[in-house]
Amino acid sequence: MTIKKIISTFVLLGVMFATSITTEAASKDNYEPNDTVDTAYPYEKVNTISTKIKNTNSLFTLGMKNASLDSATDVDWYSIYLTEGQQYFMDLRNIGGQDWYIELYYYYSGGKTGDYYSYSTNKEKYNGRPEKYIYFTAKETGTYYIKVASKGEWKSSLYYYFYVGPVWQEFEIENLATGGNVWLSSSYATYSFDLRNAVPKNTKIIELSLADKYISGTSCSNMSKCLTAGGRSYYNTVGREQINGIKGASLGQLWKISARCTSGTHRAKWSARMNGRVSCKMAPFPGNEIE
Repeated sequence: MTIKKIISTFVLLGVMFATSITTEAASKDNYEPNDTVDTAYPYEKVNTISTKIKNTNSLFTLGMKNASLDSATDVDWYSIYLTEGQQYFMDLRNIGGQDWYIELYYYYSGGKTGDYYSYSTNKEKYNGRPEKYIYFTAKETGTYYIKVASKGEWKSSLYYYFYVGPVWQEFEIENLATGGNVWLSSSYATYSFDLRNAVPKNTKIIELSLADKYISGTSCSNMSKCLTAGGRSYYNTVGREQINGIKGASLGQLWKISARCTSGTHRAKWSARMNGRVSCKMAPFPGNEIE
């Protein structure tokens, strides 16, 4: 099935997603039939929308999977293996203000029926919310079953986004344009790059580098680069892209990006592109938090 994404209304980062991203799709999604526990589709085989931070609009889909409900009575089931004592995050978004919900079941009597316990967003406090989420710690090791359903509210061709997995995840930063530029000289020149609402609030940099993007002029092989945020500055080894000593710093800050030609011989208009890896705490989209 071919899916053509159509962005209907995209609210700026940091503002509640009261609307949603819609899609034009066939009458069935890729994972049917999965209308019962017995036909639950493996969660790990569901398409993940975004696994890399490639631009400042990646946050809404980062780590999320997507599927659709095909009618007001459709129910989607997925199977997933969880570990006792592990903390997890369960999230459902891109549903507008509709009272769709996500639940998780564990049948402790064995099999797929009988006695169970569950985690659910089918509760009053979630009514009318554009995102339904819950943090929980798994009580048992084994196969759990995810249920996504509506309460009779349904919109044709609306694809929901969902996530069930560890609270902390690792993501790559790939060729992330930093949105500014400077002219290189023998002195540091600086511009700002704001990532405060572009990545999860709680992030820890594992590794980070600044690749060169030359807009004009000649390339420089002996450049000194610097990233500054929160009163701390981090530098490269001259001529290399890797930023030293930055492991553990939060990515979600207002960064000052500085560069200079150490020999003072190169004149070029330069911009940085970020690459690396971060560990992020999965969380609701900024503005969708439920107190």
